[in-house]
Amino acid sequence: MKVYRRLVRTFLRSGEMEDPKQKKQKLFYTLLGITAVLFIMLPCCLMVGYLTYALTLALMGNGNGLLLVIHFIALFSIVFGINVILNVFYFAGDIPFVLPLPIASYKVIAAKFTTAYINESVMQILVLFSGLIGYFAASGGNWWEYPVGVLGVLLLPVAPLAYCGIFCVVVMAFTKWIRNKDHARRLSMLVMIVLIGVAVSAVGLLQQVDMNHLTEQLGAGKVTFVNVMNVVFPTNYLLAEALSGHNIFLFLLYFLVNIVIVAVFLGLAQMLYYRGLMGAGTEGGKKRKHQNGKGAVAAKQKAPWKAYMKKEFLVLLRTPAFFLNCIVVNILWPVLFYVIRMMQSDSGLLHKYYLYYRLGNEAMQWIVVLIVIGVTVLLTAANSIASSAITREGKHFYVMKYIPVDYRVQLHVKALVSIIISGGFMVFYIVLCSVWMRVENLTSWYYIIVSLLEVVFVTYFGLYLDTVNPKLVWDDELNALRGNTNVFFNMAYAMIITLAFVVIMLGLYLFTKFPLWAFELLLLVVLVLADWGMIRICCKKGIKNLEELT
Repeated sequence: MKVYRRLVRTFLRSGEMEDPKQKKQKLFYTLLGITAVLFIMLPCCLMVGYLTYALTLALMGNGNGLLLVIHFIALFSIVFGINVILNVFYFAGDIPFVLPLPIASYKVIAAKFTTAYINESVMQILVLFSGLIGYFAASGGNWWEYPVGVLGVLLLPVAPLAYCGIFCVVVMAFTKWIRNKDHARRLSMLVMIVLIGVAVSAVGLLQQVDMNHLTEQLGAGKVTFVNVMNVVFPTNYLLAEALSGHNIFLFLLYFLVNIVIVAVFLGLAQMLYYRGLMGAGTEGGKKRKHQNGKGAVAAKQKAPWKAYMKKEFLVLLRTPAFFLNCIVVNILWPVLFYVIRMMQSDSGLLHKYYLYYRLGNEAMQWIVVLIVIGVTVLLTAANSIASSAITREGKHFYVMKYIPVDYRVQLHVKALVSIIISGGFMVFYIVLCSVWMRVENLTSWYYIIVSLLEVVFVTYFGLYLDTVNPKLVWDDELNALRGNTNVFFNMAYAMIITLAFVVIMLGLYLFTKFPLWAFELLLLVVLVLADWGMIRICCKKGIKNLEELT
């Protein structure tokens, strides 16, 4: 047991991000963490708790509302769990050092599974606890259900992660093609797309109902998505039934089924893990034919910034983990819009506001401008292109120091790559929405300019954060992103700043009598000044941070 605990601690530390060395940077990161928790995690947890509370009240204590929330969380934990299992079990840098040690294989496997569970489940458990609190607040419970319910929530992520583990060890053991790291990332990308498609289809299976109809369907147990997920995740169903039925025997059965699922995974891993590990982690790619002399003849001299930009694009496009998390993630926003539209189809809420907009309601037109800003911030911050720009260098960071390209140029190029990708997606989405809403050309151009100015601000803000304390020690591209707190801080602070800005601009509009065109002009001026200030901060302090890195 002592060896197992030491292995878990070692595996966890190997993926942790180093703390800043300077006191000012430590204080800065502490404030970032506190603010992010208060303004991002806490509102998210409150939202899930309130949703569960409202559904439970509407269902008069029925546990199907909690069950629906748990099923969606379990589905998305599968999406990200496959990458976590592949990273921890097969592509971690500790494998060459741990395997030769005289340690029983089952201890290594159990420790790696525990590490994957902790890495994947910390935030997920906080959200699940919020749902549990919302359920108990609405339905009450016996005294013994509270501690048992807490233990049940702690175990909820286990089954989805074990499913991911079973899938990975079987595929890695019997498929040579997948042992290549890049191929494994592509497979996980495919699984992610399929599961997201399932989630979107689930919204369609709700039969485009409003919330009143949805609660009736849930209470009657007629939601197809929930019934299918009950079979896929029996542990979720057992926990919800145990809570709503106050049945301690179902609690015991819930714990027993979790143990069986984990035992099946550990048994398969014991038989297949080392077989799949042989040859895993190799850098793949098709063999390229070299033509002697032709490469040198075809080579052309380019400006340093152009060559550096080409290198940045190639890293993002050719690395599956970066491609999936930095580029493909931008495609998910139309899916989110589709889900919102489907859920509101019967209520006609969106159509009502659309009519206000088409009729020339100035307040609604100003709100649309602010919505463009909010969506732009979410897309730019969520793709982490800027907030991981220095981190992606990893062990090759020294190249930034010794190539004959000024730090200022390197920072601007990294920012330009993020602006091109994030801004390109935003322009595309704005054009699509403008066609759908029949927006005038001049208004569409205004939306595009506002969006691009906001992209610039969020990009340079994220780039500056990554110069403060980049995660340069990583052995896998996915770990470079998931273990980088700068990505989370960039999203958190960008959302907080934007929310405050939107509230102020909306308040000024509502409590003053200035015309709309004056506020639209004021918005452009404020965004230009904000971009100018953020660029100066990033170049001045960011360069200083890079010079101090060793």
